[in-house]
Amino acid sequence: MVDFIKEYPGLFYMDAVWIGFVSIAGVIGNSLALCAVATTPSLRTLTQLHITILAGIDLFITGVLAPCRIATEYYSGRWPRHQPWCHFLAYVVIFVTGYSLQQLMYLSQNRFLRVTRSAAFFRKIVKPLIIIQQGCAVTITSMLTLLPLYSGFGSVGYHTKSHFCFTTGRNQQVLAAICMVMALVVTPTFYGLTFMHVRAHRRKVQNWQGLRLESTGNLNNGSTHTAIYGNAATVHQNKGIRQLQTNGQIHGKIDASKGMVSYQIPDVESANLRTAIGSNSAYGKPNTSTSVNSTAPAAEVAVNPPVPVPKNAARVRPKNGPTQESMKITRNLLLIFCAYICCWLPWCILSLIEPHVDVPVPVYHVINNIIWTNSCINPYLYASMSRIYRNAFKRCCRLKCLRKR
Repeated sequence: MVDFIKEYPGLFYMDAVWIGFVSIAGVIGNSLALCAVATTPSLRTLTQLHITILAGIDLFITGVLAPCRIATEYYSGRWPRHQPWCHFLAYVVIFVTGYSLQQLMYLSQNRFLRVTRSAAFFRKIVKPLIIIQQGCAVTITSMLTLLPLYSGFGSVGYHTKSHFCFTTGRNQQVLAAICMVMALVVTPTFYGLTFMHVRAHRRKVQNWQGLRLESTGNLNNGSTHTAIYGNAATVHQNKGIRQLQTNGQIHGKIDASKGMVSYQIPDVESANLRTAIGSNSAYGKPNTSTSVNSTAPAAEVAVNPPVPVPKNAARVRPKNGPTQESMKITRNLLLIFCAYICCWLPWCILSLIEPHVDVPVPVYHVINNIIWTNSCINPYLYASMSRIYRNAFKRCCRLKCLRKR
């Protein structure tokens, strides 16, 4: 049995200080997170249920497993390196790792359903969804935990490089591959589909607003036909128009009962207008339905109508989409997941390349310390991203929740 303190004294003291700080900060932070949920009714939601489970797991890791990690390095050949206790620690580590990872996966799934489905549908399925998800989490995690017992390619015990009780042999590579699939494929897929839905909904809203503005503009400013008779012009407009602004050169009167407006155009303006109409033939745009003659008393001019908007385009409003608060919660949960990936991905990669590369012992310890740090920073991420959590943390620190009781 290797005496870790004599062989790596500097590494042992680094682990003791690092893990000691993680243990103290993690116990305080996760205890405050659980206290905040217990004393704040607004935090008792489906999303906060998974956060509460994660806080409970992190409290167990920082309060129980972290001290056992230091004890395993300190006691050479004695407790807790004895086989029964070391096996128990290894199984517990596998269970809490798989269970916490599945909570993050179910968080992304719930956010996808909450954002892409209606509130009534989500309220209808929320209770059976909780039962199904937690049942699957316990079943899958138990299968992963018992995998070393029924597999012939790996076991659990004392890891000679990380100096802690965990999986050994090929079983470690299998668990690392399963964790990478859940962390890098399943969970990012749910978040990606969620943000794609939000983007598509925003485009629908923008298109609807554009159609609505176009329909309103055609109603207020559009005219279908214009006929000129000598010095007068008659404009047939859509019903509902009561006033039309001009540049001050045209004077007219409104006949609301007939839905038409009559304007008197001065002689100069009338001549210019007839000249402009007649010049269309110079640009290769003859109009067979319109003839302009200087000696004729009148000419009929056909004006191209605007592109028609579907009658129901402005009325068919897109369904209510996700609110800004809902998207903020989704982004915060994505940040928590990214923190988990940053802490656990190095270990997964290290486990996969271990049979082929001789990794130094200090690298193992640094990567393991990063894993333990994840359980410490989670509650402080909750507080930094939610004002409700911060206020609840302050109340718990001031013991206001106990005073009210």
